[in-house]
Amino acid sequence: MKKFSAVIIASSLVFSMGTGVMAKGPAKEPAANSDPIVQEDGRNTNGIGTAQITFAPISGYHGTSQVVSGEVVIDGARDDLANLYITVGGQSVDKMWAIPGKSKTYGFIATVALTSHDLTSVEVIAETKFHNGQKAGKVHSNNSSIVEVEVLPVVTKYAVNNQNFVWDEETGTYSLTFTVEKTLSNGEIEEEDVTLDGLNPGEIVNYTSDELQDENYFGVTVNILTIEVPAAPVVDAPSVVFEWTGDYVFVGDSQPYHAWVKIKGSNGTTVWVKHAAFNPYNPNYNQLTKSKIFDEYGNLNITITWDKSKVLTVEQFNKIK
Repeated sequence: MKKFSAVIIASSLVFSMGTGVMAKGPAKEPAANSDPIVQEDGRNTNGIGTAQITFAPISGYHGTSQVVSGEVVIDGARDDLANLYITVGGQSVDKMWAIPGKSKTYGFIATVALTSHDLTSVEVIAETKFHNGQKAGKVHSNNSSIVEVEVLPVVTKYAVNNQNFVWDEETGTYSLTFTVEKTLSNGEIEEEDVTLDGLNPGEIVNYTSDELQDENYFGVTVNILTIEVPAAPVVDAPSVVFEWTGDYVFVGDSQPYHAWVKIKGSNGTTVWVKHAAFNPYNPNYNQLTKSKIFDEYGNLNITITWDKSKVLTVEQFNKIK
């Protein structure tokens, strides 16, 4: 009697959110079911290699589960003496059934939970056991194989640091820069710098995980940052410094003559302002030198002395004022 067995394992991703899995993993594709590895136990019956197991590596994101399916061709299973037992990673398969039209061929599916980065491999065991539980290895084929497992990290926490708004006077908008810190399930920390331009004053900004540069992600979208754009900055007018030009006149057709002085600002403006009244021909009020402080022009203190040559009529003064 020819004794042989074969296991063909194919895998496909099942994306289920595990505890602590928030949204995204790094930009890395899970391994595909290509170039399967063949492992034999070296047994040979009538020139035919037996107990042969074929599998592909398992790869998926932390917190997800990987569905593994395959077929087993083995002698002695489910007959009057022995039954077939298949375990993947120490756990019995989820389901096993006889495939119609294929002699001694059985299909199965199993689930591998990728809950730890310490998981680097699982053992696939196909064996027959007598009904009393004893291994039927001396009569029927049995074998085990090691399947490599790669658990890819995912983001478990986001943090935002170094937020900074910069005002653009030309466009009347802000730019916002910040750094997103991503804590991965394997303990590593990645950082990504973000710049947002054209933000209007008072606008509410919401930044989500979908906008990051990670290429592969699953699960819900996580809101990383909600922030209000500041109001437009108040630009103070430049300070104006005032000085007396040295020009002054006395205005009137008779005493008292009102003195006027010319003041110039650093912004290029000039203005005539009234100084003091002079009564040069009144013996009781003939003070000929007077000073005045102009608070509204930076406490400018101007002193002038009576000068008959600087007398103008009201009409003359209005022409130069």
